[in-house]
Amino acid sequence: MNNFPPFPDQILNIEKIDIGTFYIYPKFTLGVVNEGVNLTLPQLSVLVALCERNYHLKNFVYISMRINSYSIDPTLYSYLLEMKNLKGIAVVTNKKIFRQNFQVEQVFYGNNMRIFNTVEEAVSWSNNLID
Repeated sequence: MNNFPPFPDQILNIEKIDIGTFYIYPKFTLGVVNEGVNLTLPQLSVLVALCERNYHLKNFVYISMRINSYSIDPTLYSYLLEMKNLKGIAVVTNKKIFRQNFQVEQVFYGNNMRIFNTVEEAVSWSNNLID
């Protein structure tokens, strides 16, 4: 991954927690979940707290960089709907299996959720949602 993370001059904070690394930008969080993680409700709660701490009531988008293979129970997306300042979720991947998983996740989230080939496309979409 050349030039990662993108836009290094705009990063406000980098949060490394058990499940991965999260790059905090003014309008979005770029998350890279570690290989082999099984994302459960307690871990999701830590991620939600991280976002609340960094954005308070400001609107933001979560961009998931699907680099590593990990699992998430798709029913957990219902908890994210309670975050009123989370305006959307973008997934960045070019792997077929991750694209197939996205289709299932999208059904469970049912809100602004899109898949992209590049982080730049995801950031552009994010900025349009927030502006």
